[in-house]
Amino acid sequence: MTGQVGRVKVIDGKYEVLREVSVQGPVTLSEVRAAEGVTRQVAWFNVATPADRQAFHAYRTALRALSPAGLTDVVARPGAFYAVWQPVTGQPLEAALAHKGVPQDLVENVQALAGALAEHGYALEDAQVLVEGHELRVAYLTPQLTPRTPEDIAARNAATLAPLKKARVKRRREPGAWLTFIPGLLLLGG
Repeated sequence: MTGQVGRVKVIDGKYEVLREVSVQGPVTLSEVRAAEGVTRQVAWFNVATPADRQAFHAYRTALRALSPAGLTDVVARPGAFYAVWQPVTGQPLEAALAHKGVPQDLVENVQALAGALAEHGYALEDAQVLVEGHELRVAYLTPQLTPRTPEDIAARNAATLAPLKKARVKRRREPGAWLTFIPGLLLLGG
């Protein structure tokens, strides 16, 4: 994973490790400083078995299909399997869904993201989703080490989407929709 320069850990010769954030099986998430001096997070996969390699490649395939806003790089070469993430701005999805009136565009975007994630074996809870306006931004996708069943994903998404059932959805208004009453007035007046 890392080399040592003095007492400083370095990932792939590019990223100075500031601290380890978490370890989940063969995946270590670290906060790093890139050569440009910016802070990033690196999800490093310790690939020791064919199953580890398969898990990484499934993760990479999902990342390529989803094109998350927070993703800056995915590296897959002998001895180096990792994804680099940058900070993303926005309001957490849970907070955006907690409002009384949720815009219809946001509801549709959340449902579309849930479907896209499910296609690749992930649930909404696996993604750190931030909302900017009505746009959803995936800031980080937690790697899955074992595949999930479609039923498991549906159950997890149902729990995350539960606030949408209680929320009042603000329908989008079509431009000029307020003019639809004029023909009725003319008919009544005639």
